[in-house]
Amino acid sequence: MTTFHSGDGYGTGSCTGSGLCEKDFTVNEKGWYLYKDRLVLAGATRYLLKHGYKEQIGKKYFTYGENVTVIIDGVSYPGTIWDSCGACTSSSNNIIDLFVSGPSAVFTKNVSVIY
Repeated sequence: MTTFHSGDGYGTGSCTGSGLCEKDFTVNEKGWYLYKDRLVLAGATRYLLKHGYKEQIGKKYFTYGENVTVIIDGVSYPGTIWDSCGACTSSSNNIIDLFVSGPSAVFTKNVSVIY
């Protein structure tokens, strides 16, 4: 798992590909964005396949609004895919990206994802 935030130097703005924006989210005690009590996530999406990314065999591709569960440090969190992640789509690894409120909430961790 990686994280992203508005103004992170990768062209990230305040809105997700789904049209939901920071103003639509709450922030938990860790600085992670939530929408309806679910983590706001980005991943490899079918949308990006329509915009020049090449499909990879064995990779999980999501659609906006798809629910998943992520396990971070042994704790299960419900999440929903609300954005596309170019690095997640182009990487040979299955990566998921968590939308966070700023640099103080950034981290990289190995996590489990339940589809």
